[in-house]
Amino acid sequence: ETALDTSVAYAKERFTFGRAIGSYQAVKHSLTEVLRELENGRSLLYYAGWARQGAPQEFPLAASAARSATSRSRTRRRRSSTCPSRSSPPRGISRRR
Repeated sequence: ETALDTSVAYAKERFTFGRAIGSYQAVKHSLTEVLRELENGRSLLYYAGWARQGAPQEFPLAASAARSATSRSRTRRRRSSTCPSRSSPPRGISRRR
């Protein structure tokens, strides 16, 4: 959550071509996806906590769903930070005429 807050603040203060980078659609979508994954994981964790107390028969499924959602988003973030997106050109390659 802190990383998301820091990223949003940076997107608001960093300018390129006279506009804040947070105003670009690609940046908005990336930050929104991180927020969605964060909220989804948090909701599933709350559900697992409730199931542990109130519905023990649902707890194994709830805990599994929470673990899957949180590990999937963590893996996706790790992968995206080490691999450039497919839409960006490889670094070090420029157009020459």
